[in-house]
Amino acid sequence: MNDEQLVEAIGAGSDRFDLPVLFYLTHQKQIEEWASLKSTVADAVGEWFQTTVRDDLAGLAGELGLVVSYARGPQKHRSLLLHPHNTPIVGGKPIIGAGFTWRSGTVNPSTSPPFASVRCSAIAAGKEARLVFSESGGRAFRESASGKGKGDNVWPVWWWINTVDNWWTDLDGYRAHVVDNVRRIVIGTKEAVAVAASTAASADLTGADDPDE
Repeated sequence: MNDEQLVEAIGAGSDRFDLPVLFYLTHQKQIEEWASLKSTVADAVGEWFQTTVRDDLAGLAGELGLVVSYARGPQKHRSLLLHPHNTPIVGGKPIIGAGFTWRSGTVNPSTSPPFASVRCSAIAAGKEARLVFSESGGRAFRESASGKGKGDNVWPVWWWINTVDNWWTDLDGYRAHVVDNVRRIVIGTKEAVAVAASTAASADLTGADDPDE
């Protein structure tokens, strides 16, 4: 912070106006203009995940005989999930799938990273799918992969996808890093997800809904 660029406070009590205060007052218009870009940046990051990264995940899904779906929620989380073709879709979202999740509004994945995840619906059939998943090898994979999560959680398995500062200077490398993490969790949980999806497919989902938030 260069005090030579600041407009000084003059008069009684001027000592209350320290460098940070003077910096803001001097540059208020520019600061607020820059702050308003946050939502624009967040939209760009989210759209990049949903288009460029999704294209790679669609290729991975094709290799593995799966499909890829976008899921909103819980709360402000967003996910791209790979899952079997027979997975029930409720509220536009698969009951269970493996992929990665980010928080809507994220502007910098190096400070607020996405995470590789197995996501289960919050409805009753999703809760049952979590248990079946965990008992069918999901818990064992989480432990072997040193992952986070619990069997009764929306994300029974997950881990951070950390990255370097200035990740946008190598989008191809960052995209590959995300996809590598997704590949690892999808392949490692494929059988358990398939069993859970088949169990959910036999459930009565009449009138079921899975709200976004």
